[in-house]
Amino acid sequence: MKTKMSGIDGTNNIMSSQAKGRIQAGMIDTAVITRVDGGYYIKFEGENSDWRGENLVLSSARDPYVPRLFKSIDGAVSEAERIGVKAIALNLT
Repeated sequence: MKTKMSGIDGTNNIMSSQAKGRIQAGMIDTAVITRVDGGYYIKFEGENSDWRGENLVLSSARDPYVPRLFKSIDGAVSEAERIGVKAIALNLT
């Protein structure tokens, strides 16, 4: 069993470089692109991709304490593919 790890400063936010490492380690299996007001964000799913019951969420290096907001699904999918996620799901509800 792999150990669960928090994101930035004990939060559930992680930057792309952290997510890439966790994907390579097999801790993150799936990126779920979720629609919110103003755009889309990426949350991660997998056996060890949560922290304190909340899924890890991709954040920006510019503002690591806030989920990174994408203007389009295409942008979110491109980022998920760039960091190496093999399975991508959509949550548009």
